[in-house]
This record gives sequence, C-alpha cells and structure tokens, in this order.
Amino acid sequence: ISREQLEHARSEVERRGLQDKITLLFEDYRDLTGQFDKLVSIEMIEAVGHEYFDTYFNCVSKLLKPDGKAVIQAITINKQRYDDYRKSVDFQIFSDLIPLVIAAFCLNALSGFLLFSSQASYLAGSVPFLAKLVCIAAGLSCAFGLQKRRLKLSTDGAEALTPDFLTRTLACVISFSLMWSSLANFADGSPVNLWIQDTYWLWPVMEIIHFLGLALLFGGLLVVDLRMAGHLRGVTPVSTHQLLPLVLLGFALNLITGILFFFGDPGRYSINIGFQLKMVLIGLAGLNALFYHWRVSPMLVTWDETSTPPRLARCVAYVSLACWFGVLLTGRLIPYVGTG
Repeated sequence: ISREQLEHARSEVERRGLQDKITLLFEDYRDLTGQFDKLVSIEMIEAVGHEYFDTYFNCVSKLLKPDGKAVIQAITINKQRYDDYRKSVDFQIFSDLIPLVIAAFCLNALSGFLLFSSQASYLAGSVPFLAKLVCIAAGLSCAFGLQKRRLKLSTDGAEALTPDFLTRTLACVISFSLMWSSLANFADGSPVNLWIQDTYWLWPVMEIIHFLGLALLFGGLLVVDLRMAGHLRGVTPVSTHQLLPLVLLGFALNLITGILFFFGDPGRYSINIGFQLKMVLIGLAGLNALFYHWRVSPMLVTWDETSTPPRLARCVAYVSLACWFGVLLTGRLIPYVGTG
C-alpha cells in the first residue's frame, strides 16, 4: 500500500476507536514474523511476480500455525496462455469500465497456485479441490463486482451516476466472459482435463457421439417445430411427439460430450466468441421450451389439428428453430473464430 493509504486507514481506525483491536504495519510481507491462526491476502499476489511466487507461499506457510487457515484472493489466467503472458508487458484492460490504471502485474495460473502452494510445508496437500472452488467464487465475484463497481463510479469520482443502457450491457457482456474464464480455471488441470488430454483416441470418439446427438436433436426438433408452425400438414401433431424421446437423447449426448469438450480444452473454449454465443442461444432455447410447456402446451389441448395452429404456438416454434439453427451455426464457427 502507499503511505497515503496507510494514513487514511489509521485515521479510520482511530475514528472508530479500534486501536486496541487493529494494528497497521507498513512492512514488506517477507519481513513479517510470528505465527497466526488466520491469514488473508487480497489483491496482493498479482504484484509479487512469477520469480517470487515460491517465496510468497513459503511466507504464507511460515506465518501460519500448523492448523491455521489462509484465504488468498487472486485473479488467475488459463494455463495454456500463462507462459506467453508472463513474457509480455501487461496493461490494464477494460479501462473504459474501471477508471483506474494498474501498473504492470503478473497473474498466475491455477496450476501454478497448486504447484507453489504444495511445495510450502504447511500448505502441502491442503489446496487442490477447495482451491478450485475458491477460485471460481473469486472469479465470479470479480466478474459481477466489476459491473457493480462500474455502476457506482462516475467520471469525477463522486457518487453514483445512473449508467446508460450501453454501459449496463457492456458490463454484463464482460461479466459473462469472465464467468467462463473462472469455469476454465476450474477445469484446467483437473483429473478430467488430464484424462482427456492423455487419451489420444477419446476426442474423435466424443466428436462422433456429439454429431450423432446433433442429428437426433436437430432432426427431431425440425419436424416437431415445423408441424407446430403450421407446416407438414400431412403429419399429425401426436405423431411428432413420438420423436421427443430421441430429441432428449440427442440433447443428453450433446450435453455430456459438450462438457467433456470444455474440460478437454478449457483455455480455448472459454475465450471463444462462437462458443459463448452458442451458450447464450442454448439458454434462450431452454427458456423458450419452458415457455412452451407453461403457456402453449395447455392451449394445444383444444386445438383442431386440421386448422392453423395458434399464433403463440407458431411464434414459439419459429423462435425454437431460430435458436437451434443459431446453435448449429455458432458451433461450426468455434474452430475458426475467437480462439485467442
């Protein structure tokens, strides 16, 4: 911290009468002595630097009692990009959302946290799965906190100004992207990730199953939605419902293989605009399906199958077709766009 921050903190402690409970130090973390029950590090490790990560975690280990607990809040980066990242100059991004410039700092990959922390005596064996959950929580809180912070800041540092629609939308988009980065950190280095990467035949098998699921899902939905939209008059609506088990089977195959694809290459998918748009469209298709079962399905009980379907049913059918064709299109774009 700066001396100005230290003086401000001291004045706040004195104003609140907490001198007997809070001790403020202006000291290098490597010079700290003693042992503590609990230790919290907030927005600090980014300023430590790659060459000092082992020193940092050894200090954490040294300062903790054997049964002590440490919480380290940090921003992480995908393992696949870490080596190139730490050789480059790092500049503050999203400068239009946060009117503060952070000088050069070094992020760490989750696998790096696990490695350096496992080498520190007290921390050995205590990190793996819990650390990943903490990283996800930290990443999500960072993502949505970024939006909240932007909505409270104004250009002159005064209290909140009401943001316009564009600012809100941009903040939501960045929050959505950061959420996927957090999920990628969870998948990166996990047993499933290592299993997929180490099994050479698994990826092509997953692709075969994924395309089989696509055929069942889109083939069945195409018939169901076209009939509900008023086309294919020679096909009865009841007969189209017989395709729904195949549609659900196709969706299940796509869901399972899609999760495995993400775990197999999280660094690539998390930053891919095609993948992110695909997820948005799947979410919209799911909401559309829920709306169908809530509002449209009861209406079809009294529908004369020889007449034109209700307007609301046709709208839902066309929205479903648009969403799923969009899913198909964005899925095919994944290998060609936004791979970083």
